[in-house]
Amino acid sequence: MPESIENLSGIGILSLRQKNPASAEDRRTDYFIFSKKLKADRYAFLVKVDSLLLKSLAQNLQYLAGTSMVAYPLKPGKWTSYIYDADFIWHRDRDIRIFPLGAIPQKVASPAKIRMEAQKRTEVTFWSKFSFLAKSKREIVFGRVYIPLRKTATTTDNYLAFDILLNLGSAILFSGLAEIIIVLLFVYLLLNSIVVRQVVRFGSQINQTIIQKFGQLKKGIQQISSGNLDFKIKLEGEDEFVELANHFNQMGDQLKQTIEEVREKERLAYELQLAREVQLSLLPQSLPQIPGFQIAASMRTANTVGGDFYDIFPLDKNRYLFTIGDVSGKGSSAALYMAQCMSLVRFSRQFSTDIGEVSSRLNSYFASSITDRQIFVTAIIGILDTKSNTLQYIRAGHTEPIFIPGDLEKEIQVIKSNGIGIGLTRSARMFEKNIKPVKFSLKEGDTLFFYTDGVIEAARPTVEAEQPDMELYGEDRLQELLEKVRENKATEILQTIEQDVDSFYAGSSRVDDHSVFIIQRTTP
Repeated sequence: MPESIENLSGIGILSLRQKNPASAEDRRTDYFIFSKKLKADRYAFLVKVDSLLLKSLAQNLQYLAGTSMVAYPLKPGKWTSYIYDADFIWHRDRDIRIFPLGAIPQKVASPAKIRMEAQKRTEVTFWSKFSFLAKSKREIVFGRVYIPLRKTATTTDNYLAFDILLNLGSAILFSGLAEIIIVLLFVYLLLNSIVVRQVVRFGSQINQTIIQKFGQLKKGIQQISSGNLDFKIKLEGEDEFVELANHFNQMGDQLKQTIEEVREKERLAYELQLAREVQLSLLPQSLPQIPGFQIAASMRTANTVGGDFYDIFPLDKNRYLFTIGDVSGKGSSAALYMAQCMSLVRFSRQFSTDIGEVSSRLNSYFASSITDRQIFVTAIIGILDTKSNTLQYIRAGHTEPIFIPGDLEKEIQVIKSNGIGIGLTRSARMFEKNIKPVKFSLKEGDTLFFYTDGVIEAARPTVEAEQPDMELYGEDRLQELLEKVRENKATEILQTIEQDVDSFYAGSSRVDDHSVFIIQRTTP
């Protein structure tokens, strides 16, 4: 055994060179892998590192790891030596080490460098057309194993490195990777074609289903637009089209119901309009022209029709019967009783001109015919005698009239008198006991102002309060306004009152009907 390895043990690399070489060829350095368990062992196993060893190692690495193998003596630089000498976890207690950071092959010009290319294909194949790629020298280190050199007198390098290199061109064309890629690509294209075909077929079915359902929805729209509200769309399944069809069918039913409701409202509105026209036709179309007197009157309803009324007609050459009244409530029912009351008053002149008897008969009729005790009539019925310039009336629960003297030095006053509403009691005696005729003479400029409670009870919401109360028009405002216009003609007084009430409402909904009736004695 050479003296240089007597004191060595473990696994390592020995570099051996003849001491006195006879020729230049004998000067080369040979490398041997040795194995010696203990220093006391008399024997060591040596394996020469040459092309035969590398070929044997590289034969089974062609397709798995790389395309070539290189063995060469390695002397790391100043800084990289720290990395090679580092005691990594995977290096501990090992003589053969793995260098994980190798990427670029070492360019070592050394006689000890041994390169063993992997076995190449020599037959002419399809890949030979791409031989120019196989000649590419673009290599990377696929793996590096290094074994430390044992210190001897002739050692100049620290390690013997084994690099497994991968030639990119050869790896792609001749390592079998291309065939694998081609097969995988073919399988991918085959599967992709099947999947795409199925997807196209499935998409076509979905498209046909969508077109069919859209067609049914389109047909439904055409039927509805043509007026066939009973048409129903029938779709099966649980998709959005079925839900849309259900909503569409519900829309048809709701549209049909809405149209019926609109027609009913239009019919009612038309009937109310007819009722209004009939009611207005019952009122005097024109007021009589009475010498020495001026008559002015108006009626406003809260709804289309109402329960207020007024009337004046001649009894003979010098006498005129007049009335103003208010049926409790408002709307169509009040308008119906209003029409009956006016008809009975007009018919009364056939049997009597006594206002007491006329009012008593009206009470008997309404008390017996009206079953709802909340329905009654308030009225003033009177007679104007132009010959004696006198006026007589009875107040059946109506608002008290206001007397405006022609003499500006006299105050405006409310005329007080007893009265009970028509239809409130079935007892004729009680009714007659609670009404008292009022009679007085009219001088030039004197005015009697009759009105329904809808004037002073006009109400609007207050704007200032957080929870608005209702603000009333009130008697004070009415009397103050009459004081301002007392010198005006009857028609001017009426116009001022109506404008002021309209201004008070200011667009708010009217709460009640109201009527005004004015009798004024003028200069002969």
